[in-house]
Amino acid sequence: MSAVSEPRTSTYVGLFLTTLSLLQLELFLTRIFSVTMWYHFAFMAISLAMFGLAAGAVIVELMPKEDPHRTLAVAGVVFAASTAICFTVALYIPVIPGWELLWMALSFLVISIPFVFAGVAVCAALTRFPGHTGKLYAVDLAGSAAGCLLTIPILNHTHAPTAVILNAAVAAIASTAFAMSVRGRLRWITTGVSVVLLAVVSLNHSTRFVDVQWVKGARDRSDAVYERWNSLSRIMVFNQGDIPFGWGMSDAYPQKPAADQKLLNIDSAAGTVITKFDGKFDALQYLKYDVTAIAHYLRSPRSTLVIGVGGGRDILTSLLFGLQSVTGAEINADILKVLTQHYGDFAGHLESLPGVSLVNDEARSYIARSGERFGIIQASLIDTWAASSAGAYVLTENGLYTKEAWLMFLSHLDPDGILTMSRWHYDPQPSASLRLASLATASLMEMGIKDPRRHIMMVRKKDPTGYASVATILVSPSPFSESDMDRLAEVSRDMQFLPVLTPRMAESPEFEAIATPEKREEFIEHYPVNIAAPTDDSPFFFHMLRAGDLFKGKTMLGPNIVNLKAVLV
Repeated sequence: MSAVSEPRTSTYVGLFLTTLSLLQLELFLTRIFSVTMWYHFAFMAISLAMFGLAAGAVIVELMPKEDPHRTLAVAGVVFAASTAICFTVALYIPVIPGWELLWMALSFLVISIPFVFAGVAVCAALTRFPGHTGKLYAVDLAGSAAGCLLTIPILNHTHAPTAVILNAAVAAIASTAFAMSVRGRLRWITTGVSVVLLAVVSLNHSTRFVDVQWVKGARDRSDAVYERWNSLSRIMVFNQGDIPFGWGMSDAYPQKPAADQKLLNIDSAAGTVITKFDGKFDALQYLKYDVTAIAHYLRSPRSTLVIGVGGGRDILTSLLFGLQSVTGAEINADILKVLTQHYGDFAGHLESLPGVSLVNDEARSYIARSGERFGIIQASLIDTWAASSAGAYVLTENGLYTKEAWLMFLSHLDPDGILTMSRWHYDPQPSASLRLASLATASLMEMGIKDPRRHIMMVRKKDPTGYASVATILVSPSPFSESDMDRLAEVSRDMQFLPVLTPRMAESPEFEAIATPEKREEFIEHYPVNIAAPTDDSPFFFHMLRAGDLFKGKTMLGPNIVNLKAVLV
């Protein structure tokens, strides 16, 4: 065996950095695709990586068996350069509705090119030194693991497109390590590419000339007053109009005062509103007129747990109704920082108000660990219409909308406490509202409650178009009393809301059937889409399209036509 076929220390270093860069590129793209396209396309990054690695392996098999160190250095430096170039080009490819599949195919083709050269480098390293495959493979795995671990802190502290260029620089440094075993100009070329890419990283950190251009079929907005990337999302803040915001705002509100608000946008689709608060509640009375606040009119809750703090509207609503203890759980740390630090003065520093506690935690985990019971547990449109309208979340697991989660939520309520969640309601086919009711019924039956309907109420905003509105479900461990039902009827009448389901009435036979143990199984079986209660084994609340129903006409009503797109893709 000639000396040239022996790996050097620099070969191991180069392979470690190459696989680190490869895994980071894959993960960075899942985050960026979530912004520029839709969530279900983010997973294409994994497919692209697998495709590129396989293609690279085929190329290595067909290549002449020349100096492996030169092969590694050349493949590595092309991997680095093509990462920066192809990624930048892909950012300028528009994903325009009507042509989205064509443009996406072009974008995926362009971005797959770096993975091919990464595949050449990895495959050459593992096959061209047959006596050292075990050690090289161990370094391969170590580099991949390091790339996974470093992805989160890098995204939490770096603009995501800049992180991709930084990653390309790491790949260039890897090629320089490979080139240490090669004579000639190649090591100077690899070093030069490394220096250029590091300079681009430094420049782009401040100027952002390499940045997202198209998001979900439209030009990216340029009027943001704040932007922040992290491993969970891209957060942008915009100035909002002065019309008081509400998910299901009553038309009966007697005044329309101006409200100083800011829109907190997440991944260019989902949104929440930060409301200016100066410690006085007079200007916030409109919050009482949102259908998501209906639980506050019943009983006398002593505390609230808000799932998904967002811009703090539900926190303010609880305080407006006089609750003394309000806890908010928010999984995204940067959303809390926006609310309490960057716009803390604007939002009134909610975290410092008496009785208010904001925690950075996944809500279900936080509640499970908590020994506290709450008067209200509230989740208002967690996973919003803006994202669901393109099927963005239909294929994503969600642990908040499962039977096991609701059993845990209900067990952490006071005996007369209320679990309240709000979702979009579609008059032609209210599948999301029916699935909420189905989830409530299944959870209550699991608790041994014989007549679950006595524990469920639902009300919705009356939509003038007769098509879409917001519905809020109320579920309690104790039966709703006659006075509870009277109060709900009174508030609904005053607010011009429509009761959907109570122990006394049902807006349609569908809601009566879903809340009646003797009728629900047969009703679920024959309903056009799947409205059975999700479980932790199948936590896909938004995925209601059964394979056998994909092409049935009744399936295409309401939001399912857009969710069908995601399923077909």
